Amino acid sequence: MIDHISLQVSDIGKSKDFYEKVLAEIDLVKKVDYEDAVGFGREDSDFANELWLVEGKPNDFHIAFRVDSEEEVNNFYNKALELGAKDNGAPGIREHYAPNYYAAFFHDFDGNNIEAVFYK
Repeated sequence: MIDHISLQVSDIGKSKDFYEKVLAEIDLVKKVDYEDAVGFGREDSDFANELWLVEGKPNDFHIAFRVDSEEEVNNFYNKALELGAKDNGAPGIREHYAPNYYAAFFHDFDGNNIEAVFYK
């Protein structure tokens, strides 16, 4: 249903580096790189840019990436915190969403709420 998503970030250079490392934990790679924008997608996908980072005014966005394992949730979250993101919910079951909803949350440098979720 969704073709692509764009997150506006205040420092494109800092965000490119951060997201390239964090998204690698869930098999998303940088596919397109411009001076003021970068596109990420699956390496094996013909579609080059499912997620865009664009330099601009941040807008308190939430995005959740569906992943294939608890390990991917954990690695995604841990890498983000290692790189300076702020904790917004450590990995674990979120029964108030669903009994099998395993997720973790962090805030990026611009306050966007980023999540990885695995349905056990």
